[in-house]
Amino acid sequence: SDQLLQVLADIRSITEAESGLMMINDSTIDLTQLTQKTVRQFKEREGQSFDIQIDYPHDLPPIVGDELRMRQLFLTLLHESASQLTAGDMIRISAADKGEELHILFGYGREPEHNHHRSPSRKPDLHARPQRNQGLSIALTRLLVAMHQGSMETRT
Repeated sequence: SDQLLQVLADIRSITEAESGLMMINDSTIDLTQLTQKTVRQFKEREGQSFDIQIDYPHDLPPIVGDELRMRQLFLTLLHESASQLTAGDMIRISAADKGEELHILFGYGREPEHNHHRSPSRKPDLHARPQRNQGLSIALTRLLVAMHQGSMETRT
């Protein structure tokens, strides 16, 4: 029943985004703080005991974006990655300041491979390895990234 509720929530969000009803409320976001809170929320909600590493530089500058939607992006990627984990696997989220671009890297497995993500004008951009049954969640993630003027790519 939780999966069905998530599918319905994803459909609603996609419909809102595609129809222009979903608004982006840009603000300055401390990405480290947002990621830590989101990971904590995910672990509490899902009751997961696997390791989630956050590897951000100490001097990571703030980003501009919608905090609620950024949290939604991270929760979606965490959920999709967690559904693919086996015993001993982990999730790793890292970021690199590339001047005009901020690369957010998201991977999972024993030694997670990272995908490169670019964001123009210091806007966030997310990438994740493709996963089975990702369908609506990844479609929604792509829409939210595009609404933040970012780009998203997936790699295997």
